[in-house]
Amino acid sequence: MDQERAEWVARRRTPTNALQKYVNYILPYGGILSSGLNLASSSIGAGIIALPSAFEASGIIMSVIYLVVIAFLTVYSFTLIGIAGQKTGLRNYEQIVRALMGNGADYWLAFCLWLLSFGAEVSYAISLKNVVTQFLDNGAGVPDYLRTIGGQRLITSMIWLVVMLPLCLPKEINSLRYFSFLAILFIIFFVICMIIHASENGLKDGMRSDLVLFQTGNKAIGGLAIFIFAFICQLNALEVYNELYRPSVLRLTLSAGVGVFLCFTLYFIAGFVGYADFGPSVASLSSLQMYNPIENPLMGVSYVGIMLKLCVGYGLHMIPVRDAIYHVVGWEVHTLAWWKHACVCTSMAALSLICGLFIPRINLVFGLVGGFSGGFIGFVYPAF
Repeated sequence: MDQERAEWVARRRTPTNALQKYVNYILPYGGILSSGLNLASSSIGAGIIALPSAFEASGIIMSVIYLVVIAFLTVYSFTLIGIAGQKTGLRNYEQIVRALMGNGADYWLAFCLWLLSFGAEVSYAISLKNVVTQFLDNGAGVPDYLRTIGGQRLITSMIWLVVMLPLCLPKEINSLRYFSFLAILFIIFFVICMIIHASENGLKDGMRSDLVLFQTGNKAIGGLAIFIFAFICQLNALEVYNELYRPSVLRLTLSAGVGVFLCFTLYFIAGFVGYADFGPSVASLSSLQMYNPIENPLMGVSYVGIMLKLCVGYGLHMIPVRDAIYHVVGWEVHTLAWWKHACVCTSMAALSLICGLFIPRINLVFGLVGGFSGGFIGFVYPAF
């Protein structure tokens, strides 16, 4: 089986045209960098836009502590998952849990995987709607109907149909590695725009006086679920391991380290700068609802990039959604007829769109799936 995987990866690494040959020097199929970018891309997106709210809920210093601890545990969990996959010879999260913990445990994991990933899909749909709303509400000459909630839902659904849905249909995660690279660049640009906006507005006269270092009461724990959700990328751990060139626990850990380090850096900057810029007003808002992309051209460009990132992350999170379903019904993705695969992915994507159009606040999704499913998938199961 390992020999078959090696031959398959080798074929995928062979360029079929001149452009692919040069691109493969930077992002080769199954490489550490491309795998790390895929992992980072599956985490960064809906998570990063809620970080200012998480900083406000937990306090600045406590938020930094959360970021450091969760980042370290995330990389370590990849090491544990890789060791389990190496020793059992299995390349499926649910199958490993069944082999090590017995029948039944894998179905609970499959449910947690499905819930967390489906929640992420919903959060991407909500975020896309927030971006569309900012453009429609602030744009000149926009028809009155498109400014209504019905018009916003219509435009969001059209973008979902044309861009997001097709990215849910590929069977292989590395098929999205080029999109992942571009999406990460746009996220970095968005964070830079946040810094520029803060320097010209909220931080123009120095640090605000209403920032909190340590939050108290029940509110203090509210940001933890968002931080956990933001770092969860164990969903695709074994997919990445399976497609690594010369797969090993070390290479999987290095790939995770690349992705998590990038996430940590961007999360800290986005969370702190967003909170320092707008203060307590970020408590109930995502980053996408705090800027005017029409008045600020740079932010407008970054919003377009965020839309691309949301589409890529949407496609990546469909992988664990479909895999959880395939595990329960006993299907194998590589041998499954493509039309069946397309039907499953399309139905799940459509359901997530419907939820995203009608759930008002993205933090509701993060609080539910991040604290519950994220804890089991990212830390409880790898610890066993």
